Amino acid sequence: MVIGADPEFFDADKYEANGNATLKDNGILIKFKKGKYISGMEIACKRGDESEFIRIQTITLGTVGCLDDRPNLVEGEYEERTYRTWAFIDNDKIGGPSPEFKIVCLIPPLPPEEKI
Repeated sequence: MVIGADPEFFDADKYEANGNATLKDNGILIKFKKGKYISGMEIACKRGDESEFIRIQTITLGTVGCLDDRPNLVEGEYEERTYRTWAFIDNDKIGGPSPEFKIVCLIPPLPPEEKI
């Protein structure tokens, strides 16, 4: 006799990563939810006229976000950044990447006296 709920079935091949971006004073905060089966997330970005995603960070061990504080490609000009995350278990990517998410930023921000 088994008491309690059946264990959840986790299909790593069908897992779709998730993520979002929020502009903060010191950069762009990238957040995601890993869930109990996921070892970590790879965070990738493309910006400017880049056509390929470039891995900017790999997150493991309980962390659920990172700060992208890289300066813009052209100083003083706004740029659009496109991000995606990809989950992994034991250093192997699983499932598919998150849907792309975008944000427009100016890093570093203009000094207060230059803001319009």
